[in-house]
Amino acid sequence: MPAKLDLTNERYGRLLVLKETKKIKSQRYWKCICDCGTLKIIQQGHLRSGTTKSCGCLRDTFHITHGDTKNPLYIAYWNMLQRCYNPKSSNYKYWGGSGVIVCDLWKNKDTGYLEFKEWALSNGYSKGLSLDRIKGTKVYSPTTCRWTTFTIQARNTKKIINRKGQVVSSKYIGVSYYKGINKYVAEIVVNKKKIRLGAFKNSLEAAKIRDQYIINNKLKGFRLNGIL
Repeated sequence: MPAKLDLTNERYGRLLVLKETKKIKSQRYWKCICDCGTLKIIQQGHLRSGTTKSCGCLRDTFHITHGDTKNPLYIAYWNMLQRCYNPKSSNYKYWGGSGVIVCDLWKNKDTGYLEFKEWALSNGYSKGLSLDRIKGTKVYSPTTCRWTTFTIQARNTKKIINRKGQVVSSKYIGVSYYKGINKYVAEIVVNKKKIRLGAFKNSLEAAKIRDQYIINNKLKGFRLNGIL
């Protein structure tokens, strides 16, 4: 007899399967959580066939965005909302969890994306650019955002990916804590090459070294921590 199919932790569209809940006649049902945070019981056949891909929010999204859901611009919009308001998002604690929000104009469920799209197309958006908040503000809005390259955004972020691919936070730009060596590491990317400036016992010392390196080498496009 073949092993019983287990869909636990499998992903179907925006749905993550949590556990099996019931069986009615020959049909099995699974409890799922949607990326928007909604819990829903869904028939196994509908999951595996792709008939059901969300709790219903995907259908609503298509209506709101007039078919833009596969557009990179819409994806940027959706990701912005997810990291600010969906606790299940892997990036939530660095955005929504730390107080970052989206302005009411862009958050509006009926017109938000259309307003965002109009702003983007009038403010330098092109495929391949990344949405960035100016000067580390805590809100995404027409007056606090810009479009920039991933390289420039990476230069000015406080999040560093360590050797294990884990995102670690730091109080200072370009400084991250490495548990393996129990030290704060100052790093900078110049011309697509990562330069490690040293490992230090405290984050302030590491941040000073990074800022000094930028000043000494007259590097443009890098935001300083402003502690020298």
